[in-house]
Amino acid sequence: MNVYTMNKKGVSPVVATILLIVIVVIIALIIFLWARGFIKESIMKKGENVDFACDKVKLDASYFTDTGELQISNIGNIPLYSFSVKIQTAGKIEKKDFSQSIANGQAVTVDIGSGDSIRIIPVLLGQVKKDNSQVAYVCKTEITPDKETIGEAL
Repeated sequence: MNVYTMNKKGVSPVVATILLIVIVVIIALIIFLWARGFIKESIMKKGENVDFACDKVKLDASYFTDTGELQISNIGNIPLYSFSVKIQTAGKIEKKDFSQSIANGQAVTVDIGSGDSIRIIPVLLGQVKKDNSQVAYVCKTEITPDKETIGEAL
């Protein structure tokens, strides 16, 4: 036998297994914390995902060019926490945020000035599923007033 091989000591299989498990757990924790930033919190509105509630928002909007006012009526059953209006004029898009809430069956009139194209973006108040806190959620859908109401006083 060789003298050099008898004096070498290696890591025992038990210690090697424990080290391997610790390394795997640390890597899994790092991946979990990194991936958690990509997962959206579940926001609920009336017992369903807020995205589905956004699809159920029904607004009737009229734009009056003579006064620059936009009248928005909530004709659906989803109350709005607030809303934003995108106004396009000669290639320039301006966004105005309004903090007024619009309950079911209620109407609001706001001064937005003049614009060629108008889009209304609803904002709903949803509830975070994990801690029951309330958070404002900006809907992805934009509502455009009927073309015949733009430029006409109703």
